[in-house]
This record gives sequence, structure tokens and C-alpha cells, in this order.
Amino acid sequence: MSGERKVDLTYEDIVALKDEIVLVDVRDHNEIEETGQLPGSIHIPLPELKEALLLPPEEFKKKYDGAAPLKNAPLVFSCRSGNRSRRAMNAALELGFAESRHYIGGFLDWQAKTQK
Repeated sequence: MSGERKVDLTYEDIVALKDEIVLVDVRDHNEIEETGQLPGSIHIPLPELKEALLLPPEEFKKKYDGAAPLKNAPLVFSCRSGNRSRRAMNAALELGFAESRHYIGGFLDWQAKTQK
């Protein structure tokens, strides 16, 4: 069991791995406008995710203002509370992004931990 890769990441995991992961915020545009997105994250709304991950790199950069993730990229998906991020992780895994994980607490957890 100890060799299993952890797919449900906590706030502490995100902070510890921040320089090693590609953080993807999958909340809707209106949620991002209201609260902002997680620091250093790329915003790709969940309904656009599959299409976005299949875009050629130049189109991805133009649309999402960041480098297109490679299939072996350590992707970590985040949403408001952890439900959509799990769906995003599963969608990415289906597309061959084998290093996909998700932030179980999402933006609500991030906000609670950083606004003390």
C-alpha cells in the first residue's frame, strides 16, 4: 500500500508541492470573478476541460494564457469544494494524463486556511 500514489491532496500537500505541480482551477467563470482563482493556477472551467487538454499547445496558450500540460504533467485539479475537481481528474485520466490528482478541499479549504 505504501507505494500507492496519493490522488486526494490536502492543503498541506498543495503547499508542499506548489513548485512541482500544474494547478488547474475548474470552477465557472462567475466563481473566479467573485473570488479569484488559486494562486498560480490555470483556469479551465470543467465543461471545457476535455477539449482544452486536447488543444494544440499554441491554441491552449492563446485561450488559457499558459503552457499546455504534457501527458506526464503532474496535474492537480481544484474547484470550490472537491466534487468537480474529482470529475476533472477522472476526465484527465481517461485522456491519458496519468499523473492527475485533485485537491479535496478546493477553494473553500484554501480560503479557510489562508485567511486566518
